[in-house]
Amino acid sequence: MAPGNEHRDIIQQSAEAQPTPLVLLKDAVIFPRMRMNINIGRERSLVAVKDARAGSGQFIAGSQRQSSVENPGPEDAFPIATLVEIQTFEPRDDGTLVTVAHTSTTHVPDGGAEQGWNDVLDRLVRVARDQSTSSRS
Repeated sequence: MAPGNEHRDIIQQSAEAQPTPLVLLKDAVIFPRMRMNINIGRERSLVAVKDARAGSGQFIAGSQRQSSVENPGPEDAFPIATLVEIQTFEPRDDGTLVTVAHTSTTHVPDGGAEQGWNDVLDRLVRVARDQSTSSRS
């Protein structure tokens, strides 16, 4: 490989990478190392989960602030979300039952559950500080 080509290959791979789908959950939060059954009822959430299954098998699970909002936008989501992996996918009459598992913390090799919780707590502290700073302005 000629010098410099490795950078071009990395850039091309990044450009070809598919975005990770986002699904906002009603009345649910997925914590580190947690496994959970989710009933997917909204059409756009189902499309996102199907896209995830066709790709990496993962999606970003966020929590929406008010479960009564049927078409949530960015302002309706809490600022913290987690990457989950689809374990099972079962279509039903009242929605689709999906079992997901939180994936390990990727930026800390072998971080374990303790590091996962520390990561969540660190992000919560940052959000609280950001909100405190913006409310003073």
